[in-house]
Amino acid sequence: MTPKSTFRHQRANGFSLIELLVGVTIGLLGIVVIFQVLSVWDSRKRTTTAGSDAQVAGTIAMFALEREMKAAGYGFGRVMPAELNCDVVALNATGVAANFPLLPMRIVQGAASAPDQLQLMFGNSSYMTGTMSFTSSTANSKRTKYRTGFFPGDLVIVTDAPAVPGTGQCAMVEITSNSALDPRVFDHQNTTYTKFGSVTPAPSRFNPPTGTGAVFLSGNLYNLGPAPRRTTWQIRAGGVLTVSDSIAATAAADIAEGIVDLQAQYGSLDPVPANPTIWSDAPPANWASVQAIRVAILARSQQFEKEAVTTTAPRYFAGSQQFQMNNVFGVDASDTVGSPTNWRHYRYRVYEKVVPLRNMIWGLQQ
Repeated sequence: MTPKSTFRHQRANGFSLIELLVGVTIGLLGIVVIFQVLSVWDSRKRTTTAGSDAQVAGTIAMFALEREMKAAGYGFGRVMPAELNCDVVALNATGVAANFPLLPMRIVQGAASAPDQLQLMFGNSSYMTGTMSFTSSTANSKRTKYRTGFFPGDLVIVTDAPAVPGTGQCAMVEITSNSALDPRVFDHQNTTYTKFGSVTPAPSRFNPPTGTGAVFLSGNLYNLGPAPRRTTWQIRAGGVLTVSDSIAATAAADIAEGIVDLQAQYGSLDPVPANPTIWSDAPPANWASVQAIRVAILARSQQFEKEAVTTTAPRYFAGSQQFQMNNVFGVDASDTVGSPTNWRHYRYRVYEKVVPLRNMIWGLQQ
């Protein structure tokens, strides 16, 4: 008979149901914490990235705009004050009428809360930037003191000398020849010719078949070079800063995304020497007094924040002005909590710059 002592109850190894449930609960809590950490990290990463994108976009936009603002007036910096704002009769590169005022820059104020537009004009001649007078002309030619610096392919502004500012005649012509027997005459005909530096004949694009039309007895010539620009900077729907060229007749090209507002002002010298520069939205009575222009750009991040991160509208021009805020997609700027179009749920960067019109300052002071 087997002794009782040899029968021993063997206890089973393993986890009980309660232990398993406790382990699963701890694991689930860990997963929840991990996902929360990842969610916060991803949100902050997207916020940082979006803020960086707005900063980059604003920097690029201001750099590109400032570069052209500094060039404004190049080629006609020594224009007579009475000739400023003259209506220039011109064709664009496609042969379509494209008149414009003879100004280095012009601000088109946006209606209501719309952004402003900025129009800039400058030449690119490498040979002549001074004023040249002419003593006689026909509809297709001009007789100057000397034609040095005028080359076939150059675009030239022809003006008279009006007694009342802004009332004279102006036209833009394309030089087609400077080889007339008279060494002081150049032609601007509607014809096929060979541009300076080229060997291939091409038709003129900026000369009307009937000539300038207006009779210019005498006046001044301003050489803009072979490829002047008259650009319009504006913000299209969706918050994109664009630029187009009315002389070259180019379509608007995108410069930077996330730009939602652009505001600009004229800076004129006060008649009283002790006073500072006068800043104004309105066009000046005397265009020759405009010495600078200041512009402010508002860049917005692409990231929508759950909480309102911008409590007040950003300010510009050293805090003297406040942007008129609009919601994304043009929705009215309401304060609806949680609305995906509420402007307060985005981050903003303000870029502003004062740019002297150096070509006009140097020219008009001589």
